[in-house]
Amino acid sequence: MKVIHRRAFRLNADQDHVRFEVLGLDASQVIRFPDDHSFIVVEIAEDDPRWPKVLPFLNEQKATDFVTTEFSGSEIESASFLVMFATAHRGYPQPEKDFAYLSATYDLTELCVKCGLGLRQQAPFRLKGEPRSTNKSILQLNWVFDEFFVAPEVWETLFRPFGVGSREVVFNRTGVRIGSLVQLDITAFCDVSIGGLGRKDCPVCGRRSYQQANGRYYPAPISTSFPICKSNQLFGAHANPYRLVIVSHEVYNAVIRAGLKGVQFCPCEETPGP
Repeated sequence: MKVIHRRAFRLNADQDHVRFEVLGLDASQVIRFPDDHSFIVVEIAEDDPRWPKVLPFLNEQKATDFVTTEFSGSEIESASFLVMFATAHRGYPQPEKDFAYLSATYDLTELCVKCGLGLRQQAPFRLKGEPRSTNKSILQLNWVFDEFFVAPEVWETLFRPFGVGSREVVFNRTGVRIGSLVQLDITAFCDVSIGGLGRKDCPVCGRRSYQQANGRYYPAPISTSFPICKSNQLFGAHANPYRLVIVSHEVYNAVIRAGLKGVQFCPCEETPGP
């Protein structure tokens, strides 16, 4: 498991430039500006020999820390359950202006406008046009991080045998069904072991979301009697929370054997934490 930190910040003094170079960071990552400021992008793994000396310097910059974890093939292959993520996002749910897709797709009765919790889908997702090359891909839209879309034949042959339903997807202008795409209708839910994960309670509605622990395995499902499910707990930043989509190793193998693109898998802990 390799934990990688990526930070972007500005250096304002010559002394900081000197420290940047003394620490052995790559000067080619410096973007110079006419006002003598420099914009720096640093990407470094925790197992890098420079990490112990670089970390205090990065903390001084007070920049947002984007953390990713690269798992080895053996760590993924040995996992009983894995979280499925999109490798990229294609298009936006419609209508996208002023986030009008929310009222077009969801029941907003229980929505908290402060934290974004309380959405319940009640209508098909609407798209501008027909996505290209969906027969070998699993797609995900921007802004919607816990829903996946596939070609009908992919759903029929791969996901339907695991008990996953489907929802139609429609063109925004006409409401006509898009024949080349369906939404995976994942109706199973389970609790996950939140352990010592950071949490935040909304000051308005009181509902809670969690922050995934950086550089760790993903939370283990408490129940394991499912091939694919969503976590009851919500994760991520407030105003755009999402559920983890967890799949069994059998589903993971089926996706890999089918050669489907567009998703990656991160292993869950084998044993729930306290």
